[in-house]
Amino acid sequence: MPLMMNCRTGGSASNQSAAEARASEQNKEESAKYHDAIKAHDKDQTRETRKRMRELKKKSGKTHVEHKQFFLWRWLSRKPKSCVPQPTN
Repeated sequence: MPLMMNCRTGGSASNQSAAEARASEQNKEESAKYHDAIKAHDKDQTRETRKRMRELKKKSGKTHVEHKQFFLWRWLSRKPKSCVPQPTN
């Protein structure tokens, strides 16, 4: 706890922890509402549509994977100098 309090140092520690608890509770509620909305949306779809949605979700995960950079860029790019000490003569 700081020795001197003024208007810029903020509230007490208990007020801050209470605010953090309220924020985490609000995040949990929003997350639950979001997941409920997704489930409701899926429930409204036909069986074939749900199957297509699952396949597209799997496929989209595969396409957004980080790929290697083009080989010429890798070959010709400047590389950081290694940390291995050079022998001195």
